[in-house]
Amino acid sequence: MNCLVIDDDEAVGVYMRKLIADTGYLNLLEYFSRPDVAAGYILANADNIDLVFVDVEMPGMSGIDLISTIGNEASKIKFVVISSKDKYAIDALDNNVAAYILKPINPVNFLKAVTKVRHMVENVTQTETPLTFFIKTVDNRYLKFNWNDVFWLEVNRNNITINTYDTTYEITSTLKDISSKLPTGFFLKTHRSFVVNINHVSVIENEYVVLKTRTKDVKIPLSRNYKPDFLTKVNILNRGE
Repeated sequence: MNCLVIDDDEAVGVYMRKLIADTGYLNLLEYFSRPDVAAGYILANADNIDLVFVDVEMPGMSGIDLISTIGNEASKIKFVVISSKDKYAIDALDNNVAAYILKPINPVNFLKAVTKVRHMVENVTQTETPLTFFIKTVDNRYLKFNWNDVFWLEVNRNNITINTYDTTYEITSTLKDISSKLPTGFFLKTHRSFVVNINHVSVIENEYVVLKTRTKDVKIPLSRNYKPDFLTKVNILNRGE
């Protein structure tokens, strides 16, 4: 998801850059210390922005004023307010703010907020995806498959290996291109190079997940950047929260 940070405290901007980079799925487009400059950028680039982190108390224009001013012009953008005071929460809710994070920013609270927003964005953009697909073979035949039969995808630059219960197929494609064709909720990213079908995951360890194929148990890496989001989306009964 493409995001912006608007905060007149540059130390906050530096810290937010780190938190955003650590998620593995947020892409920081710009950081602004002046809300008036940010407002112009947002209006000019609204179609390319998914999420805006904005402080409340800033010179010239408050974060709430900014949201109120451009909200109708950029309705698809989700706003997360960051503030050292909780007294603005009601105003934030009145302006349909997606989440509210109190300073000093706690990494756990940050991750909860962006995970909530990510789910909101995915629920808006998801469409019905066919459960079947075809792979073209070298002899120009088209083989039909069901996404339920795919255990995991492995990405290698412009090639993707599709792994089923007992067979692998390599196609020329990128993860970005194929993501829109994956059934919503089935496939989760565990690593920048791996996407697994959660229906075939038998064990989740600290640093990998296990899938049972016909011949062996396969260990797929679970990186620290993708683990929080992966665990959020997995149906765990006793999270201990």
